[in-house]
Amino acid sequence: MKRLIQYGLVFLILTFFLVAGTVVVIINLDPNALKPVIQQWVKENKKRSFIIDGDLQIDLYPRIGIRLSELKLSEYQRSDPFASIENVQISVLAWPLLRKQVIVEHIVVKGINAKFIRYQDGRMNFDDLLETDDEPPAFTVDIAQIESADNHLVFMDEITQQIFVLNDLHLTTGRLTSNTAQQISMQSRLISTRMENTDSGSIAPEMTFETQLNVANIAFNDQGFSSDSMRLSIQNNDFADHLTASVSVSDVRKSYDQLAAELVQFELAVKQGEQTAQISLDTPLAARLKDQQWNLSKFKTNFDFFHPAHVGKPLHGRFAGNLNLNMHAESVHTALQGSLSGSTIQAVVQMRNFSEQSYAFDVMIDQLDLDSLLPGQPSQTREPEVEKKAQLSINKMQIPDISVFRDLNLHGSIRIGELSFNDIQSSGIHLTIESGQDCFDIRNPTQ
Repeated sequence: MKRLIQYGLVFLILTFFLVAGTVVVIINLDPNALKPVIQQWVKENKKRSFIIDGDLQIDLYPRIGIRLSELKLSEYQRSDPFASIENVQISVLAWPLLRKQVIVEHIVVKGINAKFIRYQDGRMNFDDLLETDDEPPAFTVDIAQIESADNHLVFMDEITQQIFVLNDLHLTTGRLTSNTAQQISMQSRLISTRMENTDSGSIAPEMTFETQLNVANIAFNDQGFSSDSMRLSIQNNDFADHLTASVSVSDVRKSYDQLAAELVQFELAVKQGEQTAQISLDTPLAARLKDQQWNLSKFKTNFDFFHPAHVGKPLHGRFAGNLNLNMHAESVHTALQGSLSGSTIQAVVQMRNFSEQSYAFDVMIDQLDLDSLLPGQPSQTREPEVEKKAQLSINKMQIPDISVFRDLNLHGSIRIGELSFNDIQSSGIHLTIESGQDCFDIRNPTQ
């Protein structure tokens, strides 16, 4: 027993000196000596050049703190720059590491500059960074907060020749784990242009939007994901006097190829000179992603529109119905009912063949006052009332300027209970419209 106690004391003393020596070495070690090791590991394992031009600082008490600055990462197997970061700060709790848990108190990132490219063959310039091993990670990760500011991201698409730039991007998050995100908030300035508008690396913007994205309580699993709410809003003051748009999705669920949302809300408001347009849409959503079928089973929409060249006074509409979009079959079908500036309307509309569009429709309107809807016409010498009625009673009536419909493949009918047009009153109108015709066929008119 005495010898056992002696051996135990010796073991404790040796352990103490080993731990103390390790701590002394770590404290006195210059962290910048680790930079070549890190850079070599990235080069050998990721086939990219990684340079740390700034200082590498490490704190061990009261928590592990890591600070890096002036980071640069190259393209895959090339020296061209892919991304750079001004500085990064990470704070990690030490004791959970012994339980194979990485608990991060916060991550602060400033000045990310990155260029993402989709090549002509569909490959992305960051595909290699997304490759993962089949083995599960050795540590679980729990991040309390991420904050990133002053970022600049460029997305170049060589297939569509489009360029999208996110300037002044600011990102904050709540708690993040490997499969959950408590809160994500992002604000940025979005610039859209085409690749031919770039000159010597500079970008000439075509459109600029202020954007904001908020996501609450998103969770991922093997089948898909779920989220309590998602909201994206944009605003533009260059393209028009004013343009705002937003889309909100509540209680969204994705499982395999099934996507559903309890409520989708869309709002759009545009003003340019005297032209104004506002629209809102509320609907549940159900989709089969594999078959590319989208169903808005019970949508409700309100809109207001005014353009002095097209309508005589502001239009207000309110409709409800359903809509089905089938991308594989290249068809859209909708049935709706509602009102438009005092007229009650029921309609069924179907479009087929997206490349050579064909429209079929059946519309019923209780009353229609064209004089109040059409823009003002120059005054003309009035015809006698009898001649007007006689002109209406013929089977073919020429409607002014419908050439806009000439190139559309239209097939359908419109029934109007009471029609007012150019001081003409008529009822029981049945109009049939066929592609390529510049006239309406009026059947069974009653003056």
